[in-house]
Amino acid sequence: MAPSLQSGLRLRPQSSGDRPFLLQLFGQSRRAEFAALGWSKDQLDSFLYAQFKAQSLTYARRFPGARFDIVELDALAVGRFYVAKQAAAYVIIDVTIDPAWRGRGIATRLISDLQREADSEGGSISLQVHTGSAARRLYARLGFTTVAEHGPDVQMRWPADCDGTLPGRS
Repeated sequence: MAPSLQSGLRLRPQSSGDRPFLLQLFGQSRRAEFAALGWSKDQLDSFLYAQFKAQSLTYARRFPGARFDIVELDALAVGRFYVAKQAAAYVIIDVTIDPAWRGRGIATRLISDLQREADSEGGSISLQVHTGSAARRLYARLGFTTVAEHGPDVQMRWPADCDGTLPGRS
């Protein structure tokens, strides 16, 4: 994928120095989900840290060789974009944009660029999203179709005429 996506927007490989940003991003995107539990700030922070570590290990094990990129806008880290590729099939593992930067078309641009890349290779893109996630509407708007629903998760793919298998899924 080309590192320059639009003026000022780029992807760069994440490094160990990005860990504080990634932990903060994870916490910002998940804190409201667990706030209703009534835990103290310290309890919630500890829980979110454990969840972040578990997710990071799962992604690395499940998708070896994937691209784990930081999304930057004018050299400021604003999100993460994780993509795996097997042959011409891509899997969007995770796209998370800092809540302060959402609604500006960043995720749309990232996914649209990946669609152009996959299309040029005759490939497909698969992903998994929570049923109630606002991102599901974004994916549908970008042409992704629902392949299957498993509990709280929905598998989607683009283009609609591909076979829908998710590489790396067991």
